[in-house]
Amino acid sequence: MTTFTKGSLIAAATVTMIAIGLVLAQGKTEEPQAPPQVVKAKVAGVNFCLGCALKKEQGAGAQCSRFGHKHSLRVTQVTVDGKERADMQGWVLHYLETDKSQDLIHKHHGARLTVIGKIYSRERVLEVISFEEAPAPEKAEEAVWHRSLPQAMAEAQRRSTLILVDAYAEWCGWCKKLEKDTLENPEVQERLRAFVLLKIDTDKQPGLARRFGVTGLPTTLILNT
Repeated sequence: MTTFTKGSLIAAATVTMIAIGLVLAQGKTEEPQAPPQVVKAKVAGVNFCLGCALKKEQGAGAQCSRFGHKHSLRVTQVTVDGKERADMQGWVLHYLETDKSQDLIHKHHGARLTVIGKIYSRERVLEVISFEEAPAPEKAEEAVWHRSLPQAMAEAQRRSTLILVDAYAEWCGWCKKLEKDTLENPEVQERLRAFVLLKIDTDKQPGLARRFGVTGLPTTLILNT
């Protein structure tokens, strides 16, 4: 009768596990990498230079100022086989450098583009087949501001709507910033159309400023007639 000690059992088990591991390792073959997913698509987007974007958003030095722009496409819409791919919206696609992509890589700065090409989705690369620059959107008619309270009230009553008041002064720096950055924004302009608009120059119309309790500038008010 053969007697096994605890140590001999552990050693035997270890040798067996090593042997099994060697057999498995010899039989294992490296799996081939999956090919990149490539789709032919119609891609709409904005041609932008990353160097310029970094300089604008973060104050970073941009190589484009020295070596010229090198563009990528910021995607706004992708259509594959007539169906929109919402999962690709917002992607940044880098151009595959070919003869057909050279103009897009170095020119058409800030242009809205429609590109027919192949998207290598894993690499976020776009191979250009053809492209066209979209026409610039028509500039919306600017909102009209009244300077007279009676005129603004008459129009508000006729339209059954509210009056939006912008109280300002020519010397007020923050008033000018509000005008440029907010009130002249196209999206804001579109929303302002719901109101009758009135500007009050607090230096020239101090009575109105006191009437509406304006104590600091700029001040924005909503009036119900």
